[in-house]
Amino acid sequence: MPGALALSQSDKRPIYLQIMEQIKLRIAVGDWAEGQPIPSIRQLAVDLQVSVITVKRAYYELEREGVIITQHGKGSRVSSTPGLGA
Repeated sequence: MPGALALSQSDKRPIYLQIMEQIKLRIAVGDWAEGQPIPSIRQLAVDLQVSVITVKRAYYELEREGVIITQHGKGSRVSSTPGLGA
């Protein structure tokens, strides 16, 4: 997957919101295509050096918005109709 997500320590927003924004941006610009698997919660937490709980919250909210689909035991992938307007 092209490049890592970039979080800002100077950004006053919670980290999970920054993760959500970065994932939505990747999808919007076409870096992550429809149906493409995205990093596991654990892997992204390690890559970003943040808590698994933080990434889990971001993924939960993205799934709630229809941006990603998560299947237990199979991981998460970009939704076929990502709701990027939210």
